[in-house]
Amino acid sequence: MEFERHSSDTHTSLCLKITYEMRIDCLFCLLLSCLNFPFTRCPAEDLNTLQSKVEQLISIPQLADASVGIRFVRLSDGKTVLDVNPSSKLILASNTKLITTGVALVILGKEYQFPTLVWTDGSIEAGGVLKGDLIVQGSGDPNISGRFESSPTAIFERWADILRKKGVKKIEGNLIGDDTAFDREWSNPNWPEEQLTSWYCAQVSALTFNDNCIDYTVRPGTKIGHSLQVITSPATSYQMTRNISKTKGAVSRSAIWFNRPKNSNRVTVGGSHPAGGLPFTEPITVHNPSLFFVHVLHETLVRKGIEITGKPVLTDKPLDPLRGGRSVESFTSPLLDTLRITNKRSQNLFAEVLLKALGRHVHGHGTRTNGLSAVTAVLKEAGVNDGIELLDGSGLARGNLMSPDQMTQWLFWLHKQPIGGAFRGTLAIAGVDGTLSERFGTSPLKGKLFAKTGYLNKVSTLSGYMSAQAGEEFVFSILFNNFRGSNAVMKSVQEQICEAAYAGE
Repeated sequence: MEFERHSSDTHTSLCLKITYEMRIDCLFCLLLSCLNFPFTRCPAEDLNTLQSKVEQLISIPQLADASVGIRFVRLSDGKTVLDVNPSSKLILASNTKLITTGVALVILGKEYQFPTLVWTDGSIEAGGVLKGDLIVQGSGDPNISGRFESSPTAIFERWADILRKKGVKKIEGNLIGDDTAFDREWSNPNWPEEQLTSWYCAQVSALTFNDNCIDYTVRPGTKIGHSLQVITSPATSYQMTRNISKTKGAVSRSAIWFNRPKNSNRVTVGGSHPAGGLPFTEPITVHNPSLFFVHVLHETLVRKGIEITGKPVLTDKPLDPLRGGRSVESFTSPLLDTLRITNKRSQNLFAEVLLKALGRHVHGHGTRTNGLSAVTAVLKEAGVNDGIELLDGSGLARGNLMSPDQMTQWLFWLHKQPIGGAFRGTLAIAGVDGTLSERFGTSPLKGKLFAKTGYLNKVSTLSGYMSAQAGEEFVFSILFNNFRGSNAVMKSVQEQICEAAYAGE
């Protein structure tokens, strides 16, 4: 579920039985690093081997009752250099994205582009009147947003400018969204229902806009006791906002909350924020993201001076632009852009879009079941499908299970494929970018480890590729399930295991 924010459990000290907050956990992790985890010492002679070193690192109270699986394999010859419970099937969390993105490269190819078509079934007549419907047809492109543009609606504004250059001043028809490339199972039934309004649970659609979220920015009111100021981006009427929040004294703590009932686009903003406090922004998911797409496009065209007599609607049947249609514009975005965001920033929506895109490409329709079938077929080709369980493409579902030996075999197999280098380039780089930008910063592995992080409650994972001091390269997988304490401690252990492998101890 991770993207750029992470939740964390509390950590319980073995000796004092005191519950610490996250800041104390970080200090504790630093202490563990300095002391080299001296909870259980191995004989000095045993510390000369990587295996015994790692066994010492994981012999801490926080992992006493945990399920731990580790494997390191040398890329040059496939030799295993480190094994701890390598066959244990464990929850992957966002390491699941390594499967989805790898399969996407194998099936779609690194040159693949997501197409979005804008066309009309009518004609432009006297006075600049387009008599007919304007249709936008999606294939799941998740990059129609402000991520690579000046604003969330920049692409929509360009489409409006193109229409105006063609002489269109009025559209006598509807604005139709064709999202039939995918089904309308907006949310995976295995996702936590109480979290579906959070950005990492964004609904999945063939017409995707602004990560299928509206960004709510909250600022203090002009006086204590006044309502907070709430601004949305994009500015749209698609969601109705009820603001019951208040401005509190400058020394108070921020306590803002958002609520959107299931299958609704009514959002309540509540809680409080201190006077003089910095603005706070939270993305809130929309219900029915395809309709959200055409609704905001409709608003953008009107704002740009194009009158529309009809409404923003969705079609239930695929529309064919080759049958009497006239092209207005097309937009494409590269698959590799999507893969980099998926893996480096751990964007769940992108992984789920990829899963349905694979289902459409292989089986003709973008459904979760078809996508998982396409993924399973490639895993079988790689020889790693035995006993694997997959429920989604992102890892948000807790039922995604794989063993460290299967994960390393999968990554080893990908490395040997023509797309191997491109795949590695989509992963976060230690101490440099993505979810690893603030990890390994002072480590010799900075810039030399390419991996995918993963975190769910009581699950912490790290898998990928890394270089060693002696010039060798490894593929590795570290999976921790059911640990005690915070994820910060687990990250520290993972990093020290990788550093031990780097040093060849």
